[in-house]
This record gives sequence, C-alpha cells and structure tokens, in this order.
Amino acid sequence: MPTCAPSEWHTGHDRGVSFADNAAPLIEKYPHYEPQIRAWHSRWADMFDGYITGTDRLVEMLHGREVPIYGLSNMPAEIWPQMLGMFPALLRFREVVVSGQIGMIKPDPAIFHYTRTRMGDPDPCDVLFIDDAPRNIAMADALGYQTHLFTGAARLESELIRQGLL
Repeated sequence: MPTCAPSEWHTGHDRGVSFADNAAPLIEKYPHYEPQIRAWHSRWADMFDGYITGTDRLVEMLHGREVPIYGLSNMPAEIWPQMLGMFPALLRFREVVVSGQIGMIKPDPAIFHYTRTRMGDPDPCDVLFIDDAPRNIAMADALGYQTHLFTGAARLESELIRQGLL
C-alpha cells in the first residue's frame, strides 16, 4: 500500500463519500492493493481496541446527573451504526451529528452552527466543546464556545468537576 494513505481520501469519507465511491479511483491507481484499500471499510472496527480508558465512566456519570450530552464527530456515515454497537456509551448522547451524514466536517464553522441548531440553539458560551484536535478547539474558541482539548479522561474529569458538571 502506498505509505501515504491520503488524508484527503479519508476526509472524503467524513464528508459523506461512500467507501465504494472513494475506493474506486484509488483501486484504479493501485490495483495490486485492492484488498488493502477495501479493508479500510471492511476492517474498520479492527482499528479500535475499546474506549479510551475512563471515558465511558465519565459518560455514564454525566448521564446519571442528567447532563445533556451531544456529539459532533468527523466520521463516515456508513460506519456510524457499527460504532453504536461497539461503544454503547454513545447511546447516552441525546444526539450525535455525524459529518458523513450531513456533508460537513470540523473545523468548518457551518458544522458547529448546524450542531448548535440541533441542540436547541444554546448560547455557545454555555456549551463545553471537547475535542482532541487543536484545530477544532481553535474554531470552537473563535465561535465563542467553552473548550477543552482532550488528552485523557483524568484531565477531562477535572474539567467537568471544575465546570460543575460532575
């Protein structure tokens, strides 16, 4: 397989391009790697080994306190149902906006506006946006959200306590 699994190829999935449509030109260019290219879809679940330690506990604690939890994920639409089966804590979210379902990705401001509308249009300063990508945090900051750069569950738990959410 080419050493450059192009990020723009992966981003296409996140924007809503199907795995089949996205794979076709790559398979045409690298036919000898067709099984590996197709594995990006068929073996997607193999890339995940479970929750980041402690995050499922935090979701359950927030849910137990009736804190509304929403999600915003850059994720292929075709994979989302599989993720719900693999990670039941995701079912605790009131709603999750999946980029591949709506054709927008973070950090585009449009996806933040769309998500806020889905949440009932709260003031951004009343929303704690948590993400592991600095570019997404920077956009959320620019849009007026409270933010937390996720680096692990312990640090997030401290922030949730500081915010009075736990």
